[in-house]
Amino acid sequence: MRTFFFFLCLLLLLPVNHLSAQKNITRRQVERVSDEHEALSPRKGFRATLGGGYAYRLGTMEKSGSKELDDFTSGLRNGFNIDTELQYFFQENFGVGLNANYISQSKTASGVLDIPGIGETPNYKESNRYIYVGPSFAMRFENTEWGFHMSAGYGAIFFTNEGRAGSLKASIDKTTFGSYIGVAGERRLSRNMGIGLKVSAVAGTVKIEGFRERMSVSNLFVTAFVSFRSN
Repeated sequence: MRTFFFFLCLLLLLPVNHLSAQKNITRRQVERVSDEHEALSPRKGFRATLGGGYAYRLGTMEKSGSKELDDFTSGLRNGFNIDTELQYFFQENFGVGLNANYISQSKTASGVLDIPGIGETPNYKESNRYIYVGPSFAMRFENTEWGFHMSAGYGAIFFTNEGRAGSLKASIDKTTFGSYIGVAGERRLSRNMGIGLKVSAVAGTVKIEGFRERMSVSNLFVTAFVSFRSN
């Protein structure tokens, strides 16, 4: 009889032990998923990006009176950019930062170019360079895999136009202030690293002697980047 009651109690306790063990496993799984999500969730901290890509000069070009020169100037709109950004997020979705980018555009005339006031010029090369540096306000919306980032700011634009014809060289250097805006999508590779694509624009104008209207130094650029973060 005692043996019977022993086995009966053992059979009754088995399901209880099984349920208790199952609850422990489920709790550990939930805690593990929660820890992984917490590790990838956005927090306070720094974020830095570095990238490069295509740049296109915006704005209208004043006509020179020479079709060849106007066609040459139009082709000077295309170039490349190098872009970097350092941000500090003081809250999950908002932060401040510093943006800097460099843009270069150049073109060489294939043959002789007739420039008004100068005449026929062989082997003519012209280049534009822009450097923008300024503070920005940043926003982000992220999950464990993807991120959406926006930033806008106002800063200094350093513009250089340089022309070369043989041994002759002339350049114009101007400094002005302009605005910046950027929108980026990012694929998170880990807690501290990601890759993405950003579309940005810098807008500003400068006054050039001899031109009736202010000249645009605005650019639109598309940048592929890699990002690093401390949080």
